[in-house]
Formats: sequence, structure tokens, C-alpha cells
Amino acid sequence: MSKIVFACLSLISGFLIGFLAFPTLEVYYQILISIGFSIASLLALIILFFIVLFFLTIWEPLKKERTKQSKYYRKVLLFYNYFLFDLFNMKIQYSGLEKLKRGEKYMVISNHRSNLDSLLIDTYLKEFGLVFVAKKSLFKIPFVRRIIHGCNYIYLDRGDIKQECRAIKKGINILNDSNDPCSVGVFPEGTRTINKDYTLGEFKPGCFNLAKKTKCKIVLSCTRYTDLVNKGLLFKRHKVFYDIIGIIDYEEYKDMNTIELSKLCHDKIEEYLKERIK
Repeated sequence: MSKIVFACLSLISGFLIGFLAFPTLEVYYQILISIGFSIASLLALIILFFIVLFFLTIWEPLKKERTKQSKYYRKVLLFYNYFLFDLFNMKIQYSGLEKLKRGEKYMVISNHRSNLDSLLIDTYLKEFGLVFVAKKSLFKIPFVRRIIHGCNYIYLDRGDIKQECRAIKKGINILNDSNDPCSVGVFPEGTRTINKDYTLGEFKPGCFNLAKKTKCKIVLSCTRYTDLVNKGLLFKRHKVFYDIIGIIDYEEYKDMNTIELSKLCHDKIEEYLKERIK
């Protein structure tokens, strides 16, 4: 919708400037001027969006560590997500939300094919508290870093073992906090894995300490085709999917170590994907 609104405003402003501001010019030149101002107006509106986003997020103190998720910044994140989905012509098909219960905490895991993956998951689970374990590069992006800091995302530096342990500990504290019904999202592959047959990369067993230490349920989920959005980014309709496959209860994995649990989750998600990728 936002893209349609932006396009209409741009066309109207371009027409008004091209035909009303230059009435003495030939029609050919008026049309060229209208097109030029329409494009300029569209770019100006997009820039205006990010200016608004700047003022919405400027107040978040990055040096102060958060312990709770801000409802305000979660709404700002959703605002940002919807804008990007619309701008990139994404048609998203979700499924499986009925498997989750309000008030329960989960470790939400998924395959990872695009930086859009967490945005899809966060949007679908907007009625649930959810923070992601996020790589350090995301905390360097203007606007984004303030939003995810306000949402209490967990900073992760895979090159620093001590920092990884602190990240896991923060995730455990979030899941153990009885006063804050917030789940934790993780991409166990640790990085994006993009291939045609949707074979998953190896899962990092360490992240499953989040579940083992808190006895929470594990949500198995997956995204499809998010890696293709960058092809014909603004001009092609992109159909993408996010599916919640199922839930693994603590009773099912309590006798497993993190390596066994990691493999179980890996195989279930990979099997689901291969059945749907032709």
C-alpha cells in the first residue's frame, strides 16, 4: 500500500509541476519534465520515510544495555518491516501460528537464507514477545541498530567465545524471566545458507543450551524464497513463505545432549523443506 501511495503522490506532483508550472512549453517537454519530477518526488518520499525513522529512533541510548524489550520499538520495527515488504513487492504466505499459545515462551529456530528472515518471523509473531540473537554487523546499520537495541535483541560476536557465552546467558535470563513473556529467536546455522535444494548448513549445538537450561519448548520453522527477493527487487512480485512446522516439548528432548538435539531439529526442518522444494 505504501508503495502505491508514494507512486500516486509522485505522479500527481510530477504532473502538476510539468503541466501547470510550465504551461508555455510544448507537450513533449512537459511530459519529460513531469516524468523527471515524478521520479525525484518518489525518491524524496523514500528519503522522508528514513528521516521520520531517524526521529523515531534517535532517543534510544545505544550505550545503555537493555534488559526488557520496548513495546514502542517493537511497533517501530513492525512499521519498518511493513514498509520494506511493500517496497520490495513481497507477498508473504504464513502458516502454523495456531500451534503456539499466548503466554508461553519458546526458542524459535529457522533456516536462514536472507536478512529478511527475521523480519518475516517478527511480523508473524507480532502478538508474542520475541527477541533475536543477532550478529554484530546488524548493530552497525544506521536506524536498524537503534531499533533492534530497543527491541532488546541479543548481540552476538561469533569471533569472541566469551561474548558468545554472554549472549547465551542473556537469552537464558530472558526465557527464565517469569515477569516478561518473551521468546528468543535463533538461526542455528549461524549464517545464511543459500542453495537450490534447500540443504541446511550445520547447526551450532551451543545455541541449544537456551532450551536445555530453560526447559522451554522449541518452535521449528522455516522460510522459503526470501533469498530471491533481490532479483528484480522493486519491479517484480516476490512470493515468499514462512511456516511454523511444529513444536518440540521438553519431555521429548530432556535426555538429549545439545549435539543430538541440534541434529534432531536440523533434520526435521530439512526434511520439511525438501518435501516442498521441487
